[in-house]
Amino acid sequence: MMMIRGLCAGVGAAVLMSGCQVMEDSKAMRKTLEELKAKGDHIAKRADDLEREMKFKESTSMFEKSMAELFGENGYEITETNMLNKAETAMRSMLLQFWKGDFFEYSVESLDAEFQLAMSNNFSRVADYVPRDYDVNVFMPTRAYKGIAALAARMEQMQPSFVESLRKRGLPDNLSVYEVVAQALQDRDAVTQTGLLPKTKNEILKWKGEAVYLLQMRHNYLPMMVLSRASSFGGQGNLGRVTKSFTGQVVNLNDPDPAKSASPAQLKEWTHWLKLAQETRARLRAIGIEPKYNAVFGAMLRTPDFGQKQLLALPPAEVNTDLKRLQVEFARAYTQVIEEMPAKWGQLPSASDLNGYLPAMPQVTLPAVKMPDFSGWRNPPYPGAFPREKLM
Repeated sequence: MMMIRGLCAGVGAAVLMSGCQVMEDSKAMRKTLEELKAKGDHIAKRADDLEREMKFKESTSMFEKSMAELFGENGYEITETNMLNKAETAMRSMLLQFWKGDFFEYSVESLDAEFQLAMSNNFSRVADYVPRDYDVNVFMPTRAYKGIAALAARMEQMQPSFVESLRKRGLPDNLSVYEVVAQALQDRDAVTQTGLLPKTKNEILKWKGEAVYLLQMRHNYLPMMVLSRASSFGGQGNLGRVTKSFTGQVVNLNDPDPAKSASPAQLKEWTHWLKLAQETRARLRAIGIEPKYNAVFGAMLRTPDFGQKQLLALPPAEVNTDLKRLQVEFARAYTQVIEEMPAKWGQLPSASDLNGYLPAMPQVTLPAVKMPDFSGWRNPPYPGAFPREKLM
């Protein structure tokens, strides 16, 4: 019995010592894990800092390069189609488009800060090319006018990764530049900005005139993008487009030439642009701003005849194919857009309006002619008065 008791006591002591050792080992492991976590957090922070620094530099560089090319700085030549590409690149390269919504960008305040900086950079660049009277109704669009219009037409562009980041954070996934500018203008009379991105809205309202101008240009230029792609207007200069507005143009959506007919993909894109123009006008009215129009654009948009009247007059039974439905939808959107725009040219352009668009006249230099000096002549070198008796 004594042996058994002694054995039990020995086993108990061993178990106790083993338990103590386990506790010590557990404490040591916990300490090691905490140290590793601290080091991991440090590495993650440094990696996040590096990523944000690289993002800022690359975003700024891409944005500045796109804006310089868009507005022809340093003599950069560009077509109107490429203007739209540069405008889209500028929008997609803004700092806000690279917000990830994780680590040190997890808070909505971090998005607000990046969006605010992007708007500050955008409007400080745009302001150099916006007229001080904010007039969209010009006769001959300049390079600056077209550059602003292209930028305005691409304001809704968003990086897919940015949209996904917004969804993961439970935020609205439509926080494009267009949407936030419209929200800021809606709250333009508020003394203190509130809501989702208050700092960004406040920054936009520091450039309120430019912000309104962008939206006015947007709904005017989107239909012109359609006209440029659906007809021969895109291949003509300003004066050629004006001339074409008086002569008219027939566009066959079902042209037997595959290069000239309108594909379903084209019809969808053109209709989408037209609906964006309609939405922008409706949004302006909803926030208490009346849309303004370019009368020349209105006249040009009435020029092409692609059978819109016939398409809209078709009975439902004849709209029996997907292609025909797309054509009717396009015709309806096109007609609705141009109905709101002025139908008259208004005041004829002045000589200064046409400067730079009419062909240059050749410079003619006349030879210098020295007139003879008659001051020292006693008798004039021309006959005297004809005798009266010789007159008939």
